[in-house]
Formats: sequence, C-alpha cells, structure tokens
Amino acid sequence: MLSRRLLLALCLTCALSWPVLGVGPTGTIVGTVVDPSEAVIPKAQVTVRNQGTNATRQVLTNDDGDFSVPLLPPGMYEVSAEKGGFRRSVYSNVSLDVDQTVRADFMLQIGQPSEQVVVAETVPLVQTDTSTLGQVIERKQVSDLPLNERNFLTFALLVPGGQLPVQGSQNSTQGGAISVNGAREQSNDFLLDGVDNNDLYINQYSVLPSVDAIQEFKVQSSDYSAEFGRSGGAQINVILKSGTNQFHGSGFDFVRNRHLDAKNFFDEPDCTPDSIQGTCAPIPRLDRNQFGGTLGGPLRKDNTFFFVSYEGLRLRQATTREATVPSQNVDLAEAQAFFGLMQNLGFQPNPAGAAALNLIPAANVAVPDLGDSNTYVSAPVIQNTVNLLTVKLDRQAGSNNTFTGHYSLFTENNFNPFDPVNAFTSLPGYGATAMNRGQNAGFTWTHVFNSHWVNEARLGFNRLRAADFQQDSGVNISQQLGFPTTSSNPVDWGYPNVNIYGFDGIGEPVNYPQDRHDNTYEFADNLAWNTGRHQFKFGTDIRRFQLNSYLDFISRGDWFFEAKPLRAWRRLWRRCCRHRSRTFARAESPTVRRKSGPWRNSWPEFQTTLWRRRVIQTTDCAPPALGRMCKTIFVYCRVSP
Repeated sequence: MLSRRLLLALCLTCALSWPVLGVGPTGTIVGTVVDPSEAVIPKAQVTVRNQGTNATRQVLTNDDGDFSVPLLPPGMYEVSAEKGGFRRSVYSNVSLDVDQTVRADFMLQIGQPSEQVVVAETVPLVQTDTSTLGQVIERKQVSDLPLNERNFLTFALLVPGGQLPVQGSQNSTQGGAISVNGAREQSNDFLLDGVDNNDLYINQYSVLPSVDAIQEFKVQSSDYSAEFGRSGGAQINVILKSGTNQFHGSGFDFVRNRHLDAKNFFDEPDCTPDSIQGTCAPIPRLDRNQFGGTLGGPLRKDNTFFFVSYEGLRLRQATTREATVPSQNVDLAEAQAFFGLMQNLGFQPNPAGAAALNLIPAANVAVPDLGDSNTYVSAPVIQNTVNLLTVKLDRQAGSNNTFTGHYSLFTENNFNPFDPVNAFTSLPGYGATAMNRGQNAGFTWTHVFNSHWVNEARLGFNRLRAADFQQDSGVNISQQLGFPTTSSNPVDWGYPNVNIYGFDGIGEPVNYPQDRHDNTYEFADNLAWNTGRHQFKFGTDIRRFQLNSYLDFISRGDWFFEAKPLRAWRRLWRRCCRHRSRTFARAESPTVRRKSGPWRNSWPEFQTTLWRRRVIQTTDCAPPALGRMCKTIFVYCRVSP
C-alpha cells in the first residue's frame, strides 16, 4: 500500500513539475498529537483560529498523528487539539510569519473534552521543517526601531549578509538598495503581498509602501523554496497589514528644518554688515515634513475587514556644489585682450559663443580673493513631493473561502538641480525632474476543499511610469542662444551641452529626456496536498511583461571647445567660419514589448530598433592665414532599449 502511494506521488510530481511553483505570502502550521504515553492519536481534531479575525481552519490528524494546515496568512493564531476521552489542549499567541513553517506539538491529557489545558510552553523557535535561510523583520521591529527616511529596505540590513550598496550606485540614487550575500543590488526580487513588485529596468521595487502599512517582511538569502525564483539575490517579501475585529488607527507628522538645526563645522558664518562678500552665508535650506496615518477595522464583524494607509513627504533641501569658473583678473582678462585683437582685425564674436560665455557666473568664493578665484559655490534647492497610498480588503466567506485584495499607489515628483547620476555640470540651472508613478494590485482567493486539499489562486498587476526630463524641456534654448535646433520635438529642447576646457560648461543631462511605462500581468496558483506524513505543494506563476519606452541621447547636441584655455576662448568667441547647412537626423523610437510565459522567461519575441546618426559639421576658416580648420562634432542618438 505504501509503495503504491509513493508511486502515485511521484507520478503526480512528474506530471506537475513543468510549472514554476507560485509565490505566496503565506505560512504553514504543522504538528503531531500524542497521548501521555507518547502514542500517536489519529483522527484528532485540530483547529487553527486567527486571533484578529476569528477565521478558523479545521483538520484531522492522520494515522501517524500528524497534521498540517498550509496557506495561512501571517498573524497571531490560537491552535487547539481535541479528541474524545482527552482534555482539549490549546496553544495561544502562536506567531506565524511569511513563508514560515511553525511546529505545534500536543500531548493530550486523559479527561473530559469539556476540560481545557492551556499550554504555557512556547512553540519551538528553530524551524526544523524547512531548510530555507532568511530572517523576518517583525511588526514590532518595523514600528519601534528608529528609521531615517522611513524606507523599509533599511531594515533589510539587519539580515545576516545584508550590506549597503556602493555609494553613488544606480539603485542607491533611485530610492535605496541592498546587496545580500555578495549578490548585485539589482539581483533581488521584490514581492508585495505575493504580487510581483519589480521595476523591470533597474530591478528595484516599483511601489514603496509606507512603513506603517507593513505587517512584516522576510528577506530570504539562500536555499529558498522552489516557489520563489526570478532573481539570484534575496527574496524580499513584504506583507501588508489587514483589518481586524477591532478598530485601530494611527497618525504621525515628522518635522525637520533649518530653523531647528545648528550650523555644522563646514558652514560659513552668518553674514553681518562688516562681512566680506564670499566669506559668509546663511544655513542652507532644509524643510522636511513627513506625515500620514492608518485606519483599519471591521466592515462586518468576523466577515469583512479593511485597512487604509497614507503617507506624504514634502522635502525642500539645499544641495551644495562647487564649480570651476574663469577668474576675473586672469582668465577673463586674457580672453578680453584676445577678443579686442580679433575685433581690431575685423572679426566679430560668434553670437552663440558669446551667449554661452555670458551664462557662466563669476566666482563667489574668495580664494584668496574674488578677483583671482576660480571657485563658484551654489546651493540650489531639491524639491521632492511623495505620496504613498495603500488600501486592503479581506473577506471570510464561510470556513472554506477567503478573499483578499489590495491596491498600492506610489507617486513622486522630484526636481534635482544636479542630476544624481548624469549631471553634466556643477553649475546651477541645469537640473532634471523625475516623475514616478507606481501601482500594484492583487486579488487572492483561498479555497479549502477538505482537510487534505487547499488551493490559493492569485491575480496581480504591477505598473510603473518612470520619466526623467531636463529642467528646460519644451523651451528651445538652443535657438535662443544661436545654436542649431537639433530636434523638432519640443520634449527634446533645452540647453545645449557646451564643454569648455578647464571649466564647468553649461548643459543639462545628456541622456534626457526618457520615459517608460512598464506593465506586469501575473496569474499564480498554489495547490497544497497533505497526505499525512508528507506534504506536497504544486503551482504555477505566469507573468506577462510589457516595456514601452523611449530615450533621447544627446538630443540637444554636445559641443566641445577643448584646448588650452586661450584656445578655448578663441573657439568660443571667434566668428571665423562659414557654416554649411546640414539637416540633423532624428529617429523615432519604437515600442518594445517583452512577453513572459509560465517559465518567467522572456520569449524570443522582441521589437527592438536602434538608430544612430552622426553629422559632422565642417566649417572653412577665414582668413586662411590662421591655418586652422574649426570643427564642431555633433552626435545625436535616439535609442529604444
């Protein structure tokens, strides 16, 4: 009989081994029921009750006295066991975490079922029923530990093997990152209530939930079960809070500003009527306000529950940069002497070069004095507005059906005077605006067929709109300055990129504008089968990916005046050239769509096109006695990744 059961199990495993096991934000409670002589008790009734919602699940022990209750949402549970001729035994406050297997063994005492024994011994902390390595960041840690900027990912550093990313890395400048066990920061997999929550481009979370909306999250670093995959790094599974039979709410407002802060060691002293220009300054601006609240409770007791969370951030923070500019007494004096000589010979300055030079400010730091200084320090203000919204509903439809749904929204509008990744210059006025909008929605249906079969089906949707635009997008600054208009699309307009040897130039980030809309559609199903001593779990996870994007690279031109300083001034100001008219090429970006099937692979169905156009504008110099040819090289590339 046993051999037939094993053969049947192996056949089913082979038949169902083609799909990937579906990912679920659930846990399992297992155990064994014995009598005082440690003989197993078959057919004992085990009841598992969620202490927050009173949702119950009942199973019977098998012939070996074992039981298993799979696909339970994380929370606090009461587990009881009873059998005729024995007293009822109860474990209270059994904490079940995400993807955890908790063992609760019972030894029933002889007596009447109406009598009850409360087990004071806690369940074992060591998980002997799974080999998964990971750590759960529990609700108390999330709520009580101090957390700068209120980003849950910071807690992941508490996990063994979790380390900070390299300073200035791509993900760390885009909202936070972590490296686990030496894996790359872009090798992690993010889940929100079991739903894919990954940015398809840089493999970061697409929706950042409020810390107050998180019940717990688990970082699995190694040997995670087959239902987890997609990435070779850590599995970061975030579980949202749910409503209970009691109303709970919270509110907060964190305020920090320059008026409450003292000056640091590097700040200039306050200005007085006797202060010398360039030797004093007020405290750089800092106004940070982070506020929000939560509310959860029953819509219908023991049946339907809700939870709502909102968090907002309003940040205005100065960011200080030091730029190298021409000195008044040396560099500009040399340039003016050369300009006067050229004008006496009958040549007029190039209007575009003159306009570009006029945009470079004078030094404002006296090193040793303002006339000989090449240092310009500025502290423009970062403006960041963030909104986080989470709504979750739970419904217990009888003892066999549970429905759960959530919707999370993340919006950010961030203006940075100096782009953190691709700043072209350290002069102010050439910043970038990042607009992000992430949405994550999921619906889960858990159905109990009987004490042996439990199924969990889930639909998920993840969408991220991420756009980056130069500060003056839509304004044809190139035309105003006298430079050629390199694109007819207003979204590409702004300041041209002008490089001047030895000094900070002018120009906005060369890889902007860019915009993308990424969608992930997901269907997952988990089927748990308890045969008694053995538990099997089968599942599938089907995801369809869509990537729709464009990236305009060097769309305003990249102009180089590179030589010794005097040569740079000559090239910038001289009007020695007769321009030959050329048409600057422009290429449209197609839409890229990648689709994924049950194996989560991107099927070989791509539509990717790359255009590169190079235009070299050559000018003939006059008079020929200068013996020089002026060359301006412009490269324009629009890439569809």
